[in-house]
Amino acid sequence: LETAFTPLNASIADIEVEYLGSEIVDEVDCHILALKPNISEIWRYALMLNPELAQLVGNINVSEVIKKLNIKIWISKSDYMLKREVVDMRIEYMGVAVDTTMTITINAYNTPIEITVPQEAREAQPIMLVKAFKSCQSRM
Repeated sequence: LETAFTPLNASIADIEVEYLGSEIVDEVDCHILALKPNISEIWRYALMLNPELAQLVGNINVSEVIKKLNIKIWISKSDYMLKREVVDMRIEYMGVAVDTTMTITINAYNTPIEITVPQEAREAQPIMLVKAFKSCQSRM
């Protein structure tokens, strides 16, 4: 289960875990866990895995920018596979706040999938939010 909890190879000790009960997801009986990661420690591990991240964010203190990061996961009671994940996050930077919630439901493992990238996505210009933050920061 540690791999499911820690995509950045952080220690399970860096995540507060609370058991919330059980629920059926797509006809599968699941445990529900609330995860509250230590943002500073997760960021430290991310930098260990990819030191170039420090160059991207500059002197931005990620643990101060990410104001909220709550994760709920549904783990199958029969095979301990992740069935659903809900990530609720609030980011605040330079007076701008962004609230986002992302839900992922996994219906099948180890089955082929086909992803068709829309033409608009192929032609889209990349957005570098971190560079935009740095640009705004330098004007202050």
